[in-house]
Amino acid sequence: MQKAFEMLVEPQRRRILEFLLEQPRSTGELVELLGLSQPGTSKHLRLLREAGFVLVEPRGQQRIYSLAAAPFNELAGWLDRYRSGIAANKANESINKDMSRHPLGTLERLDDGTVRLTFVREYAHPVEAVWAAITDPAQTSKWWAAARGSAQPGSEFSLQWLNGEDGELEWWHGEVLRSEPPHLFEHSNSQHGLLRWELEAAIVRVPDTAGGGSKQGTRLTFTNIVSAPDDAVTMSLAGWHVHLDHLQEALEGREADWPPWMETELPAWRRIHEEYQAQYQPDSI
Repeated sequence: MQKAFEMLVEPQRRRILEFLLEQPRSTGELVELLGLSQPGTSKHLRLLREAGFVLVEPRGQQRIYSLAAAPFNELAGWLDRYRSGIAANKANESINKDMSRHPLGTLERLDDGTVRLTFVREYAHPVEAVWAAITDPAQTSKWWAAARGSAQPGSEFSLQWLNGEDGELEWWHGEVLRSEPPHLFEHSNSQHGLLRWELEAAIVRVPDTAGGGSKQGTRLTFTNIVSAPDDAVTMSLAGWHVHLDHLQEALEGREADWPPWMETELPAWRRIHEEYQAQYQPDSI
């Protein structure tokens, strides 16, 4: 790898590689394009050839140079490690970076065998803005899922998660059970059971990134009552935790980037999942 960087640090050699990226070229063509002497150009080509960056093919009186794939593939693999690491670190910073503001959700096993998952979050945004983000299909896809229907009682409110690894996920049917804008939204879902969103105006802390202090905002209590096996409960807790963090980001104008979600955000989900597993071992559920 050090040899590769030694080759690329020289500007004229980088220019040669750029010209060869366009098409294979002869020594004479490169001399003309670079504005260098033939001996100087030949020296750069020799060094690049010895380092494995270029291939040479004799054609009559000419020597035709072209790019070799191997060193670029090696560089790409090396850079990919850093890109993935940076993306994971960014996800870990953006998700749950302040546990005092983003506390872990809680769970309770009910007598009928279902589980009640509860989250209390505070957002430094008006109740009306948070309500719209939760109930308006034009906004739900920014942080949660695609929605089909409306927030009217009795209306369909079906959901399609957008962070699937293998293409589109199925639509999960749902129906609005209660709707009292902008304070209460309750709906069913074929996959996730009963979902209840309760919103109230409250004085909340403003994130340091937005200036700090406190202001009038929204306290959201989200409840999910669902029938799920023990090993899926902590996964659901981690999933809702991350989606509610995405809600904060959406309210601040940053939409979730779904296509690369598995690469950029899954590491953060795993970290949160480990915290829930540590707090709620199967024997304690």
